[in-house]
Amino acid sequence: MIFCASKSNIRHFKTQKIIPLILSFPTHSARELNTFDKTAGSKPILNRNDLYISCRLKFYLKAVPLMKTTGTDPDIPILYEDNHLLVVNKPAGLLSQEDHTGRPDLLNICKSYIKEEYNKPGNVFLGLMHRLDRPVSGVMVFGKTSKAASRISEQIRARKVKKFYLAVLDGDPPANGVLEHHLLKNHKTNVTEVVASPRKKSKLAKLSFKTIERVDTMALVDINLETGRAHQIRVQFADIGAPVHGDRRYGKASDNSIALHAHKFRLIHPTLKEEMEFTAPIPSHAPWNLFKM
Repeated sequence: MIFCASKSNIRHFKTQKIIPLILSFPTHSARELNTFDKTAGSKPILNRNDLYISCRLKFYLKAVPLMKTTGTDPDIPILYEDNHLLVVNKPAGLLSQEDHTGRPDLLNICKSYIKEEYNKPGNVFLGLMHRLDRPVSGVMVFGKTSKAASRISEQIRARKVKKFYLAVLDGDPPANGVLEHHLLKNHKTNVTEVVASPRKKSKLAKLSFKTIERVDTMALVDINLETGRAHQIRVQFADIGAPVHGDRRYGKASDNSIALHAHKFRLIHPTLKEEMEFTAPIPSHAPWNLFKM
């Protein structure tokens, strides 16, 4: 299953106010293909003609706003939500979780959304499955139950999840390639560096990439992140002479925000046991809007 907040990714559906929830493979009758809304007195809200069906697949659909958000400040786009998962599109400049600065952070914002949306008493559980650097935007996945959080964490440890990023680089990277480095993080300065050989606290970092398009002195690359080290993408591309555009720490001074976006996240649903892929729309501001993609 693929989930995306972009209109272009639900163009096969006649109505623009639906998202797929569950994918199943058996054939079904036209009567079974009707979708019912419990809040509407069990009246069908969609019929067989509203569905795009291919290869004998059936989609169950739920009527929801096309771009549901948390309704918080800042307001966060929700890419997918069920009883076990909350998947959102993190804006650039927002912390993934709270730190000593006291700035707003995504984890607490999403907890506030759940508490308000579902009238939850007391403290709200929400498992932080992974992090994005503060200047990075894109897909973030949270576990709404301890069981879901545990199972997703296990997938991450076993490297069964797939994380795909888009980045605009300053420089001329190869058409494609694989980068492997040993990285060492200085926790006092919060800076990660490449070291020539393994050290006691260094970690192996690996990614593969493909250059999609070049514009002037910049290149748009698609990245498959195989390990998740601190500042990994930023440090590895800076090491080959193609730093991420706007990265003041590892690249050139710039007035633009860092052009790094967590575009897709793929996992096995913790209870449905089906593969799901969540996609965050590509930012529309500079330098992203210089590329045709």
